[in-house]
Amino acid sequence: MTLAPIFTPRRMLRSDLTLIITGAVAFIALCLLFSPFVADDAFIVGRYANNAVHGQGLVYNPGEYVSALTSPLHALVETVLALCGLPPVGSYRILAPLLVLAGWFIAIREHGLSHAELMLFTAAALFSPFLALWTVGGLETPILASLATLFTSRLVVISQRGSAKGYDFPWLGALAGLMFLTRYDSALVTVPPLIAILTIERRRPALWAGATLGILLAASWLVFAELYYGDVFPTSYYVKFVLGTRPRIDSLSTTLNFPLLSGLILPLLIRPRVKVANQPALSKAILLGAAVSLSLFLFYALRTS
Repeated sequence: MTLAPIFTPRRMLRSDLTLIITGAVAFIALCLLFSPFVADDAFIVGRYANNAVHGQGLVYNPGEYVSALTSPLHALVETVLALCGLPPVGSYRILAPLLVLAGWFIAIREHGLSHAELMLFTAAALFSPFLALWTVGGLETPILASLATLFTSRLVVISQRGSAKGYDFPWLGALAGLMFLTRYDSALVTVPPLIAILTIERRRPALWAGATLGILLAASWLVFAELYYGDVFPTSYYVKFVLGTRPRIDSLSTTLNFPLLSGLILPLLIRPRVKVANQPALSKAILLGAAVSLSLFLFYALRTS
């Protein structure tokens, strides 16, 4: 049995390569501009990683099995870095921009974008000040950004093709599972399009293999957290989701501000080339799932941002 490639390379023009190199360098420069900033929570995760490496458990205080980890995958990555003898927070902050660039570059290779599309995608994907700040801020943002870019890219490929190949399902399942391990609330983004795909492709064994993979990845941490900490949720969840703790106007202004400064407003200026009515059934399902995801995410952002 042969495995199909995850992406199909395309021949790039010299102008494309110049743009890619320029975009990557500019993003690194933007990250360096924000590099003096380190979030307090980054050092919390670093302490968990150091304690784990020194045999005191994945805990903040030895002997106190309490989870403050909103991103299990982030903690595991820093634990691996600490196992390699590296300072978990500092080395992770160096690795972080490379994670973002990897997701961006793989997405480019998957799609074979025109030069104009490449410029737009690079501007939206790399030049958000929010992304640069939190990429070097020491938190899970670069991991989630890379995984979400790859997840969305795969959905776009399937939608444009109008059909899914067997290897698409394990790829989507793995990415969705890893995104859940990065942030639980990523399920708001991943689950609706996956359910939409399920309604069309439910008779294909590869789909159920991908779904099983994603569920196993997510469940592995939930089971561990329940057995190890006695709770599947970190302590901060019980604080952040208490209703009425901050004015709604703050969340509204933040939500409106985000698409402007993040660059996400740019794709909205581009008119769709193909009418939805002309799309294959699978493409329509993915678009519907994406619309549901966007609605759920907007509601969530208005409550918590």
